[in-house]
Order: sequence, then C-alpha cells, then structure tokens
Amino acid sequence: MNAVFAQTVTYKARGSTKPVVMAISEKNLGYVDAGQSKTFEREALPVPPLPPSNMTNCGIIDLDYHVEVNLSHKKPLESQLTSD
Repeated sequence: MNAVFAQTVTYKARGSTKPVVMAISEKNLGYVDAGQSKTFEREALPVPPLPPSNMTNCGIIDLDYHVEVNLSHKKPLESQLTSD
C-alpha cells in the first residue's frame, strides 16, 4: 500500500484537453494481510516546498493537487473467492 501526493496539470486548447499527472512525493505504507485491517495515525506524507501557482484567471491551464492511496493484491481477487 502506498500514498502519493500528485499534481495534475490540464492543458486546454481548441476544444480539447490534455491532463498530465506527476507524482510529487510518495510514501510506502507497508502490507496488510488478507482478512486483516490496519489503522494509520499520524502518518506524514512529505510535501516539498512548491512555487506559488496563481492560475486563478488562466483559462487554458488548470492546476490541481490530490492524494492517491494505492492498494494491490498478491493474488487476483477471483482466486480468493470460493463457492459453497
């Protein structure tokens, strides 16, 4: 499991858009075994200093920041299901 602080820059021109996503920082949060749970408290995601982005009145570029939490399986979900 990992958490990513990312920036999305969306460029707009002639009726089309092109989003570009860039990871700014990432933190590995370890594994959680099947059937178990894990609580994260006071886990800091590093946020580096970023230059100011005064794009409020810009109609051709949108700038957004977001946090993604990614989970992955060791095995495909179908192999973990059983029928009665």
